[in-house]
Amino acid sequence: MKIIKVILLLLIVSLSESNAQSGINLCIERIHTTTDSLFVQFSLTNTGKQLVRLYKPERHDICYGIVRLIVKDIDNNEYQLMPCSEIIDIDAIVLNCKNSLYLSEGEKFIKTFDFSLKDATPFMPKEVDLNLLMEINLKDVFFDGKTDDLVKCNFTSIKDFKFKL
Repeated sequence: MKIIKVILLLLIVSLSESNAQSGINLCIERIHTTTDSLFVQFSLTNTGKQLVRLYKPERHDICYGIVRLIVKDIDNNEYQLMPCSEIIDIDAIVLNCKNSLYLSEGEKFIKTFDFSLKDATPFMPKEVDLNLLMEINLKDVFFDGKTDDLVKCNFTSIKDFKFKL
């Protein structure tokens, strides 16, 4: 009887965790270009009913492979915005109050990444329609610290964002 109670408890916990994690939307809000820079503004929104804890992605997370910004041209060629010369291995991310936040129901976190056009777009076509898709991959990241309530899912932006260089 104890085994059945433990199994039911684990099932309830895992279901509530997956429901909380599925209530996060990643969206590209805006893309702005200047003569030498590209700015990508994105948001993470809690569409669920529970308070959730999220890791706040930073620009250097692109170099760790945690954040991916994928650009597709009209011929479906793919490019990746990568302000680093290589993907860097990371052992663990130490979770703290500076790199994580809590979002309540309906709350939105907005962040902007900026790139030099020299680094970000050397091979991308200019003056043609491009689509940007964003991914934040947290499922396989090892976090150190208090991680009991941390959402550890992979997110993909809910729609492509069209722009031109």
